[in-house]
Amino acid sequence: MSTYFSVVDTVHGQKQYPNQHLDFSRALHAVVGYNINFKKDFRLKVEAYAQYLFSVPIGSDSAHSSYSIINYTDGFVNVPLTNKGSGYNYGLEITLEKFFSHHYFFMYTASLYQSKYRALDGVWRSTAYDVGYVMNLLAERNLYSAKRRTMYLVLT
Repeated sequence: MSTYFSVVDTVHGQKQYPNQHLDFSRALHAVVGYNINFKKDFRLKVEAYAQYLFSVPIGSDSAHSSYSIINYTDGFVNVPLTNKGSGYNYGLEITLEKFFSHHYFFMYTASLYQSKYRALDGVWRSTAYDVGYVMNLLAERNLYSAKRRTMYLVLT
């Protein structure tokens, strides 16, 4: 909301709302996935995805020609924007999961991806989120169980 209702003071002391004309960003998504349950309590899940972003708000003057709302994190955007930006994301996600049995479970995920955007200057750049990969491990082991007392070891 801060993007659409940003206020810019002119040199004559008047207030302008340069982004109230902005439209919403748009996206096309495609996902292909495969699940396989093996053994009694294991699952392997693989997903490939692609996303194309268009009508993305970007800086509308040459001073802000590389600015894109895709990299927006917080605060107010006090730059005039236009819906001429684009971007894309694609990647592969792999999850190996062991369901809770025998007093433990775990989930390991790995994502390999790329995230780019294009602003007014036409140059494709990496987004702030384009780190290439992410990996996570979540595990829990029930160490002790008697009556209503339970102790857990959790790794994240």
